Amino acid sequence: MFYENLIPYYAPYDEESFLRQVDTFNQQQQQQQQQQTSFYYSNKIKEYASSSLLNSSILNNPATSAS
Repeated sequence: MFYENLIPYYAPYDEESFLRQVDTFNQQQQQQQQQQTSFYYSNKIKEYASSSLLNSSILNNPATSAS
């Protein structure tokens, strides 16, 4: 009786559920990373677009007060 308590209990279901949890966690981390990356790049694209629009408007329409 006493020795049965010392033998670690092995259940394949427990391992399966643990692996499933790890897998879902990894998937969540991946999705979060992708969202952050796409958010970063969309911000960069917006920044570039706005700065190039500003530059083109400044170049095409120089300040009239200078003349």
